[in-house]
Amino acid sequence: MQNSELEERRVRILMHGAQELSDVDLLAVVLGSAGLARALARTYVTWWELAAGEIRATPRFSPARTAQVLALVELSRRIGVRPLQRGASLGCSEDVATAYGQRLRHQSQEVFIVVALDARNRVISEHEIARGTLTSVGVHPRDVFRPLIRQSAASMIGIHNHPSGDPSPSSDDHSLCERLCRAGRLLGIPVLDFIIVGGDDHVSFADRAWVTS
Repeated sequence: MQNSELEERRVRILMHGAQELSDVDLLAVVLGSAGLARALARTYVTWWELAAGEIRATPRFSPARTAQVLALVELSRRIGVRPLQRGASLGCSEDVATAYGQRLRHQSQEVFIVVALDARNRVISEHEIARGTLTSVGVHPRDVFRPLIRQSAASMIGIHNHPSGDPSPSSDDHSLCERLCRAGRLLGIPVLDFIIVGGDDHVSFADRAWVTS
């Protein structure tokens, strides 16, 4: 039964396209098992929940199967991300939040990213500076500005996430932004914005006049 089910799904993909199959059917083709795909569908409301790693506790899944599914989830996330490209122009905080919200939304730890900009606010490059815990990330201005100096950046934007889904800034966030602003003024690389993403929302320090560049 398993083989015939899988073969039928494979034929449908080849004849009509993958868009004709349900999430469960697509997962069955990837895993090579309709039964395992149905077991996942019964346990998880959305596929993104698998990213939390809870699948490791599912009895029917071997370490190899678990790694296979987690790799699939991560690959799907990366395909859906639209990173900022070199030369992209940033007109407002929404542009940055759109580019990084999807990428950081499902992270289980805080991540800090800095974007180097040229004199016309176009992207030169991005750099992941640090990864922290569920509630904090340690960032030193030295590590932030080192790649910016090397690339002769004219300004920068800092972005980080709140895994809780609430982008409201903490006192530590305000303190970090102020330290980066002070360092930016000394180095001639001003901070244009400091953006926190959480869930489907974001907070821009520049929009709220909290940036002191």
